[in-house]
Amino acid sequence: MAHRYYHRRNSHWILYVVIAISAATCAWFLWPGGQSADSDLAGNGGTRILRNPNPATRPSIDNVVRIDRTVRTVKTTTRPSGKSSPAALRKFRAGNAAFAKQKHLEARGLLSEVLIAGGLAEDLAQEAREKLAYLSSVTLFARTIDPRDPYTMRYKFKRGDHPAAVERRLKLHVPSQLIVQVNGLSDASKFLADADYKLIKGPFHAIVYKSIYKMDMILHRREENLPPVFIKRYDVGLGQNNSTPTGLWRLGCGALIDEKTGKRERGKLLKARWNPPPNAIQRRSIEYNMPGYPFGVKGIWISLVGLDANTRPLIDYGIHSTDDQSSIGKQASMGCIRMRDNDIQEVYDRLYEKWSTVRIVP
Repeated sequence: MAHRYYHRRNSHWILYVVIAISAATCAWFLWPGGQSADSDLAGNGGTRILRNPNPATRPSIDNVVRIDRTVRTVKTTTRPSGKSSPAALRKFRAGNAAFAKQKHLEARGLLSEVLIAGGLAEDLAQEAREKLAYLSSVTLFARTIDPRDPYTMRYKFKRGDHPAAVERRLKLHVPSQLIVQVNGLSDASKFLADADYKLIKGPFHAIVYKSIYKMDMILHRREENLPPVFIKRYDVGLGQNNSTPTGLWRLGCGALIDEKTGKRERGKLLKARWNPPPNAIQRRSIEYNMPGYPFGVKGIWISLVGLDANTRPLIDYGIHSTDDQSSIGKQASMGCIRMRDNDIQEVYDRLYEKWSTVRIVP
């Protein structure tokens, strides 16, 4: 009898342990934040998608849960925040997945396509812009050459070659100084004969959104039917009383004669002289570093020439640096586009006289 009693008591003890372990396991799975749903990170943009293991009850693509986001939210008045379209979200997720796998060209293509086409909620659009700025830095502006990239090429310099002459001969439509920078050289005289160097095929273009004080830079080589690539977004300052005119412009070119005035176009200038526009009270020009000089330390002026009915009659408009950095994001100029020093230096280095366009939209 004693033996049977001990066996029964020992069996009960084992049963209690099994029940306790089962209860603890169920509680862990059912507790918020546990593993009741299969979780995954879409790309490395900090987007976590909680997936239901039952495909029949899996949430739709518009209802995924996103947490641990690290990107900034950009205030916009042109596109209300809300859900992304299903097609845009699918392409965004595909671009994120390629980005996570370091498939840089594939990610650049997918994210550029969905960003330029539209349809993304603003938080995702901002995430795409930040990733594309990084992708541009490693695919376009780094010294490495990917033979699959249609926007770059390898070129062996010959004796007597100069970047400016190479650019014209190959019709790259980018500033020769950009070729120098991309190859990590200090000046054009450093190129060696019989050595391979990286070239970028342009031109770069800009789109200015007046309502949000932003400028987007795009790389688009239409003559080869290449898809446009988003490069970067910048903050800008604009004209008082909404005076910055909308429409399409091209960069002025110092080698061309202006059809309206008969004078040589100004093009891109460093330490540029400030010439008073027609609406200025000040009627005298101001040289670089003189009292009242409005272009600041950089002294950069990028002239614009109108291309459509609204912009063609206009003169003396451009993009320039400023002595008042606090005016960026405001209506403070006489109609021109102002930029911060670091930003306008990049724009100056990439936009090309005559070939680059600037579209200003409401």
